[in-house]
Amino acid sequence: IQNTNKGIYCQYSITSTITNNTIINNSVGLELYGSLTNYPNPTIYHNSIYDNTSFNLTASSSNNCSSLTINARNNWWGTIDPVVISQKIYDYNDNNSYPVVDFTHFLDGPNGNPAPGNIVSGPINQTTTWTFTNSHYIVVGNVTVNPGVTLTIQPGVQVKFAANYSLTINGSLVASGTPTQQITFTSNRQTPARADWQYINFTDTSDDATSIISYAVVEYANYGIYTINASPRIEHNTLQNNNRGVYCEYSSSSTITNNTIINNNYGIYLYSSLTNYPNPTIYHNSIY
Repeated sequence: IQNTNKGIYCQYSITSTITNNTIINNSVGLELYGSLTNYPNPTIYHNSIYDNTSFNLTASSSNNCSSLTINARNNWWGTIDPVVISQKIYDYNDNNSYPVVDFTHFLDGPNGNPAPGNIVSGPINQTTTWTFTNSHYIVVGNVTVNPGVTLTIQPGVQVKFAANYSLTINGSLVASGTPTQQITFTSNRQTPARADWQYINFTDTSDDATSIISYAVVEYANYGIYTINASPRIEHNTLQNNNRGVYCEYSSSSTITNNTIINNNYGIYLYSSLTNYPNPTIYHNSIY
């Protein structure tokens, strides 16, 4: 399917099987459009979808469809670079009212095998664990933990941000490493630098009672840990090579203790107004 405006267009309640096609040199390779209660749900796998001028796949909608996930696994997108693949897919990462396109387990060539690695992006709508067995998680779009949902990250896991993306916690984050198996939040670039990625952001809907980051390394972010009207526990971490190691805004009263906060532009940064100023507990840290 080639040299058209839209290679395949699916609108509303379409359940086609789209498989073993080569979809190239169109303006848009595959376009999906619908509403929350009437969205296309095609089976999309083992296709070669690449070299389309605007996007290889678009998933747009007439209302908020951010709770939907389009299964586009096991396709060849012309590359095994997840950032390049993501840039040619128009979905939730471009407009947060659109569905998420799940392009994980992408193939390593036409009719190839799934490329290694665990790719994460978009909203997390149910309690989830990132396991040490899978070890490396590459963030290729903004990840949001929704209210009432817990993301647990096991000791030893490495979370690598492929570009200027963030991890936002509207629910709960339990990222508890150990002294010998720390969790790492870092850049995925070969030559990392400050502000390669955005932040771990605890919002005012996050669960203060259960949210914790401990025995973790947070590095090469713009704001390493960013709390806004939120008070997670921040303990026994190394925050280094960020623009700001910890940034607390408004009524944040985190316990910030036993951390090493070094080689950042600002170690801990507090910001607000007279009536709504952060009041974290800051003790037994090394800040230099």
